[in-house]
Amino acid sequence: MQPHQGLNVWCVHSILEFSATGRPSADGLDAAHARSILLDHGEAKVSLSSNRPGLAVPPEYVGREQSFLKHRVLGDYLTAWGHKLGSTGRAQGRTKLWYVDTFAGPWDERHPALADTSIAIGIDALETAAATWKARGHVVEISALFVEKKAEAFAKLQKYLATRQGSVSTHALRGDFGDHADGIRRRLGNDAAFIFVDPLGWKGAAMKYIAPLVGGNAPRDVLINVMFDHMNRQKDRLIEHIRQQMRDFFGLDAGELPADLDEEGLFDLYRTDRGPGSSGSAGGGSSA
Repeated sequence: MQPHQGLNVWCVHSILEFSATGRPSADGLDAAHARSILLDHGEAKVSLSSNRPGLAVPPEYVGREQSFLKHRVLGDYLTAWGHKLGSTGRAQGRTKLWYVDTFAGPWDERHPALADTSIAIGIDALETAAATWKARGHVVEISALFVEKKAEAFAKLQKYLATRQGSVSTHALRGDFGDHADGIRRRLGNDAAFIFVDPLGWKGAAMKYIAPLVGGNAPRDVLINVMFDHMNRQKDRLIEHIRQQMRDFFGLDAGELPADLDEEGLFDLYRTDRGPGSSGSAGGGSSA
């Protein structure tokens, strides 16, 4: 694996979130803003039930406040990302942006219009950015790819996307993220892309699938959400299929997951440069 260049990793209790360079500046959501949102959750849930502006939990998120925070980070960051990256192609007269939701769902949705899903949040954020640039006389071309394996969720996804007739061109891909990873890489080409990786657990979010999508010189931002509590409970179990899933997630290939790693240790392992030719070599570009 190549060195992990320019990636900030935020470790806040049970949420793993990270993003590549090209981070929106003070006019949008920067790393400090995102970290403050996550720390509010990590320090005390009571902060979510307070009357602080912007932190009121919508009814559809009651009982799953962590999803509310995750989606707030996603929506705010993606809007700012679209505003910033939309300016990159003005000199050439063309800007093409991609949003890739690699485990789209929907699942556990409660809002009838799927407003509490990454699908709607992602499209809404990018349409906001596109409208801003259009008002300034610059057209930003935006496409979104949504990957979902389960038949019932995929049917909901397709039905919802058929109702969206805005400025974002959407495409639903049925199957595992890993099966579509190379096709996604080819579609993205050298365009800017925001990649959201939010698996149920960690299975399927292997480093070998993510790394090629963020390699090279194209502007790529990545947001990954993994529940630390789930990983912490399983990481030292001597069950081979779980060990293999862990090795895949961390890009350890022929290596083994070290024992007794705490949360910070898991983050350090994830962002470690294991170098070409070592047991952790996965080829391709940088990741976490």
